Amino acid sequence: MQNIINLNMLHSFLIDKKVIKISCIFVSIILLAFVINSCEKEDENWHWQPVNSGLSNSVGVFFAVDSLTNFIYACPNSGGIYLSPNNGDSWSDLNSSFANKFVSDIAFSGKDIYVISGGIYMSSDFGSSWTAIDNNLPYKRNITNIAVCGSNLFVSGPDGILLSTDKGSSWNNANISIDMRYIIGCHCYSSGCVCTSFRLAVIGNNIYAYASSHIFMSDDNGKSWTAINTNFINSSTYFQSVAFNKTNIFLGTSFGVFISADNGSSWTAMNAGLSGNALNVRLLTASDSHIYAGTDDGIYFSKDNGISWVAINNGLSADRFNIYSITELKNNIIASTRSGVFLSHNNGNSWTPVDNGLPSLFTSVGKYIRSLVINGSNIFAGSYGDGVFLSTNGGNSWAAMTNGLSGSRLNAKDVMAIAVGGSNIAAGTNGSGIFLSTDNGSSWTAMNSDLTDDGLKVRSIIYGETNIYAGTSGGVFLSANNGNSWTALNNGLTDKALDVQSLAISGNNLFAGTKGSGIFLLSDNSSWKAVNEGLSSLYSADKAKDVLSLTISGSNIYAGTNGGGIFISSDNGSTWTSISNGLTGWALEVRSIALNGSNIFAVTGDGLFVSSNNGSSWTVRNDGLSDLSRFDDSMGVIPQMYSIAVSESEIFLGTEWGVAKCRFK
Repeated sequence: MQNIINLNMLHSFLIDKKVIKISCIFVSIILLAFVINSCEKEDENWHWQPVNSGLSNSVGVFFAVDSLTNFIYACPNSGGIYLSPNNGDSWSDLNSSFANKFVSDIAFSGKDIYVISGGIYMSSDFGSSWTAIDNNLPYKRNITNIAVCGSNLFVSGPDGILLSTDKGSSWNNANISIDMRYIIGCHCYSSGCVCTSFRLAVIGNNIYAYASSHIFMSDDNGKSWTAINTNFINSSTYFQSVAFNKTNIFLGTSFGVFISADNGSSWTAMNAGLSGNALNVRLLTASDSHIYAGTDDGIYFSKDNGISWVAINNGLSADRFNIYSITELKNNIIASTRSGVFLSHNNGNSWTPVDNGLPSLFTSVGKYIRSLVINGSNIFAGSYGDGVFLSTNGGNSWAAMTNGLSGSRLNAKDVMAIAVGGSNIAAGTNGSGIFLSTDNGSSWTAMNSDLTDDGLKVRSIIYGETNIYAGTSGGVFLSANNGNSWTALNNGLTDKALDVQSLAISGNNLFAGTKGSGIFLLSDNSSWKAVNEGLSSLYSADKAKDVLSLTISGSNIYAGTNGGGIFISSDNGSTWTSISNGLTGWALEVRSIALNGSNIFAVTGDGLFVSSNNGSSWTVRNDGLSDLSRFDDSMGVIPQMYSIAVSESEIFLGTEWGVAKCRFK
């Protein structure tokens, strides 16, 4: 993309201007969209590139605004930074030298722009180039927020708050002098670590830090902090958003808006005009006496400091009521929603899309891929919410195949599992049972006779030589007549063992991975027996018995568990051995396993791992997959992958944003 803005012109226009930061809150979201990437393996690096034809995408964005010039900086989630000098009519890509595009916060000081994106970066040429300024940080772990107050630069992460007075050349501790263990920090469990850090805001000479229903204020550049009372917040009133102006603090909760004019000494509910879903206030933006609230009923506006509220949703249909950010630009309002970016010139009476020049990720809505199957030249992808998609050209384009995926339940398109048997395709859904297609997915027929209510929640489907097997929340079901009727195969499965998450078949042996009871073997279609010897974890035996995936190759059976890592059995499940060396944290959550020759591919909670020595060691292969990850301002970059399918030379990943492809031979 060519820059449409002359940066030298901007420099001469702004060099003597003081640019201040408008409070902008980064809202972490689950991006419900398709993105398809491809890669070519070069030496030891795997490089992924987008190939998006036929798949829909969606993304959220937050804004930072130069209040003196009205220039807007937009940060799409995983999309980097874009600049518009004309109220969003067009956007300029500022990412030419910006490697990591997960931007969690921006701050301005004069001609300098500061960005948090896997580190701290500064630009003095309006985004044309970037310089890292975090080399001397005493800790860099998940720095997510930044604020500028005069010549002071504040950043925060799970270890607290740091201050620089020399543009990042040196850093000093500016932590709040209380026990912060229950407010911020990283708390690690067997399946990984969860981190929380303070958000930062500057109003006048005051600095505010807030997290986990706590707010602190400093009026001496972080030397000391005063706690602001939020004790009225309780377990039934969720603290979801904070905004500040020169006189008030505003809290958005699940019961409306609360306002304090005395730094928290007292709070008053100010909800006139808010009712029903509008009382669930997820986002607040304050600008002088104008307050904007993003709610479950759209955008609401108050021009009297929250005393009264009116809806300003004309032009924002119901599917656009997921509001990610709202910013006021003098006489205009710009809002990021699930359906894109919109501008209003008339205080919200009407809205106009202003996406031109922003990444294509701003269009339409899709959902993540729970299942992938390759059958010859056909690739089937089962999505959670959008049904089944088919590609006949190696993923270069996709077609929705949803005719017949419907019924009395709303979740007929929540496809959790797909299996192919000859000319038949079976799709298992999350509550609407099993659908069968005999015409390559062009049409589907529900095949749920004799399935119980729990049996309609299908987690796994496989074809045997003559039968179809379905693993469900109500146990295992068998059909010997292509789905026309089903018989429960649950003798020996009780309690948690009836929640079957994965199935694998080898000859006459059927293996079932359960949610909490380990692995069971059925050899004669009569009775299941537990085969869990060795299935344990250093972290928790329960983690190793929560079996998410099963894969068989020759005499080897591989089991992926929810926090216990990967196990192998070479004796038909009689004994199991952990092959998780090098897998830690979220990587021990193994969601899907695929095999190709001597390679084992494991989709985990920390991305894709590969072993070429039968699990003795593992190598992470997330190179170039940043567009398929989600940024959380407390947890950092989180890969979102769920399923995998491997052909002779290509890997296909099912992710929260769609499908990714990599050629590895």
